[in-house]
Amino acid sequence: AFYIDEAGQMLPTVIQHIEERLRSGDRKLPVIGLRLGSNPLGSSHSYLKKRFILPTDYGKNLAEYEGRTVAFVQAKWTDNPFIDKGYESILDAIPDPNRRAAMRDGDWDAQGGMFFEQWRRDRHVVDPEGITLPREWPRYAGIDYGYRAPFAVVWAAVDNDGRLWVYREICVEQVDPENQAKLILEAEAEAGERDVFRYADPSMWGHLGTPLTIADQYGMAGCGIQKADNDRINGWARVHSFLNDGPACQLHRAQGWEFCPMLHVLDGHCPQFCETIANLPRSKTRPEDADTKANDHLPDAFRYMAMAVGTYAAPVIYNVNPTPQEVQRHIETLETAYNPQPLAAGRFAGDLGMHGAF
Repeated sequence: AFYIDEAGQMLPTVIQHIEERLRSGDRKLPVIGLRLGSNPLGSSHSYLKKRFILPTDYGKNLAEYEGRTVAFVQAKWTDNPFIDKGYESILDAIPDPNRRAAMRDGDWDAQGGMFFEQWRRDRHVVDPEGITLPREWPRYAGIDYGYRAPFAVVWAAVDNDGRLWVYREICVEQVDPENQAKLILEAEAEAGERDVFRYADPSMWGHLGTPLTIADQYGMAGCGIQKADNDRINGWARVHSFLNDGPACQLHRAQGWEFCPMLHVLDGHCPQFCETIANLPRSKTRPEDADTKANDHLPDAFRYMAMAVGTYAAPVIYNVNPTPQEVQRHIETLETAYNPQPLAAGRFAGDLGMHGAF
């Protein structure tokens, strides 16, 4: 075996060249391979993360990478019994938050220039073991349209503190609008979900030389959607607010936490969402915006959802014997709230079901 310390400070090509030269002169002696030690950041940060961190799901499993078995074992300074306590003060004093997270916490998601600098996997991602999202928590979905570029959907439940629990994602390419709608409906039906507020990319309401918009095609497939607020700057500010801390949820209070993020992602349920949120770069020309040329499809879908959480306006009517006039007023309220395009029959029935029985 060949051992390299501080591998992150070496260029990826150097590590690859060393690996290419690993061999044994005796057929009876196997080549064990590379053993690398490294802190996050450095020249090979992205290479090491792609090769060892992501394939193993941050060390949870062994994995195959280009025909080789790889493993990741996370070690923090607290695992070394020979380091004195004063070292903690040195690490805590690192001024740059990304470097502090990398050196003190071993955070491989910490990188300079990232748009969501608050993101911390050890705080935002939670173990789903034993977690059941109550059915009474409102469910939201954000949808970012694409065909050659990925079509992306992210789902979240909202708890009683207004915290978002992200629990499902879809991110695929070259799927037409009708089948996109079917994928959404199938995912929700499999989970027994009936009342989901779906907010979609406003571009889906544009006419592209065809009689029906993409939103129309969704509606004809039975997947009702609402036009999202596409104010990017305020939308990203809203996302940042969910990444920030609030009073600890019940899960983290039981662990002694006083505060925890207003966004939790169920581990293993949304790997692409976690990766893109962690690595979305900041725009070089608009500091308050993300880089639109980067992989921003799932973050955009989440932004659409974040802008809508808690803002739906249609009232719940509990009158068990409504008059025809009350029924008509309720339908008109829904028309105003959702501004639906002409869709297939049953659209309003679905909307009424989302907001309670008469």
